[in-house]
Amino acid sequence: MTIDQKHFSFFLPKLEKYQSIYDVKGYASYDNCYIFEPVTINFTCKTAIALKAIKAQIYVKHPGHASRIEKRELILDSNNIFVTTIIPDCIGTITYYAKLSINGKQYTSETYKITVAPQKPEPWINGPIYKQVDKHLWVGNSQAAYRGTELGFDCILNLIEHGNFAFPSNQYKFIPLRDWGNNPIADESIIEAIDWLNFQIEKERKILINCRAGIGRSGSVAVAYIFAKNKQLNYHQAVHIARHGDDNMIEGKENIYPHMQLKESLEALYPDSLRPSSTKIKSIEFEDYAINKRINLKANKKLLVRAHLSFEGPVEPFVFLHCNTNENKAPQDIRMTKICDTHYQAELSSIPPGEYWLTLRASNYLSVNPWYDPETWAGGNIDIIVKA
Repeated sequence: MTIDQKHFSFFLPKLEKYQSIYDVKGYASYDNCYIFEPVTINFTCKTAIALKAIKAQIYVKHPGHASRIEKRELILDSNNIFVTTIIPDCIGTITYYAKLSINGKQYTSETYKITVAPQKPEPWINGPIYKQVDKHLWVGNSQAAYRGTELGFDCILNLIEHGNFAFPSNQYKFIPLRDWGNNPIADESIIEAIDWLNFQIEKERKILINCRAGIGRSGSVAVAYIFAKNKQLNYHQAVHIARHGDDNMIEGKENIYPHMQLKESLEALYPDSLRPSSTKIKSIEFEDYAINKRINLKANKKLLVRAHLSFEGPVEPFVFLHCNTNENKAPQDIRMTKICDTHYQAELSSIPPGEYWLTLRASNYLSVNPWYDPETWAGGNIDIIVKA
């Protein structure tokens, strides 16, 4: 063996390692999903080769199709992860693996699984759902985002933690955020999202903000944008507009539930002397009845309920009579009417015979609060007996 051959044989193992791919790993945005819900599949690998030179393919076997194996190309995203998005169309177990090829050599990953469940009765999972919350801004679920182009959106802001859709678009932004309302959103992510939204809105583009359900993470960012944009609003007013719209024919999206600590973050990030302070509710109480008093009433007679509210702040809270006086005795909120100063009333009529209860609720929100946001209750019930 010559010196040159010895020299080459010494470096050959290192050269082969340099040109190889190893530690190929896959993961999905959800290991458990619902039928027709978009699922992003990701693959990473270790290599010294430029990832753009690697040909990456995924093989997906869908449940209910014994001989059907779907083969598709994986796209290399801006984070150097190979991704694709699939739509499960059968209930059962999906299996998938990847093949990565370079210089005539092929590397196969292990096989992974996704469990696909039937659709739930909850509306967020049954088809694309999206609602307008500002002139250029909509909030929706992952199914709406996946079909964003055909739904007429110019831009997508995707907030799913492990769900970076395979969108080949410059108007697509991925900011992964943790699910569930008890996970605060980092200030850096709020600023990044609002800066990107402002850039797109300056160009008059139609934008969809999405998370998985279109409720928590996407709703939080929508509230943050409305708050930052409107210096005359406090946090509770920004939530109200996101949920219920404004006077400009924007309907809002009622089931928006901001994440914990969003209020504190926004007030620190976007302070302004024009903003009204947040309202503090001190107490609410019945005017005409003592708590836990029993009221006897004849059927079909009207009952006028009055309440007194005590609060501090420039923005009045909402006052509700919380009761079960409907036919099926399901609890309901009846918004009370302001009659003067801090006095409110509501009228109940056509109550069928039976036993019922009333209580009072005051809130900075017109619709249901996030579970961690404080509201004020009367502190007890009034019982009603309605006789025929």
